[in-house]
Amino acid sequence: MQNNSSSFRSPCVEAHIQAMKAIMSFFLINIVNFIALLILLTNIYQETAAASVACTIIVDACPSVHSIILILSNPKLKETLIKVMRYAKQFPKRSGGSPIALKLDWTTH
Repeated sequence: MQNNSSSFRSPCVEAHIQAMKAIMSFFLINIVNFIALLILLTNIYQETAAASVACTIIVDACPSVHSIILILSNPKLKETLIKVMRYAKQFPKRSGGSPIALKLDWTTH
């Protein structure tokens, strides 16, 4: 564990504080997700109302936001994400940027 902090706390305490921040953000995201889901399930608003659309977007986005926070709060996962992004940049745009698409692109030959 590296001691990159400028404070006088130990690295163990810093790691625990970082973990608590991640857990609290997960808790808040799940609360917002639950409230938006309750609003959708109770049919308070019509389906075309702006509030209903906003609740749908929140419910759909919460799992992705949870994953992003998890990746960005963990240095090893962040490093792996950077490696994957660098690897994905190597593939041409015409095939969708995917190594699978490159292997299955037999129609252009």
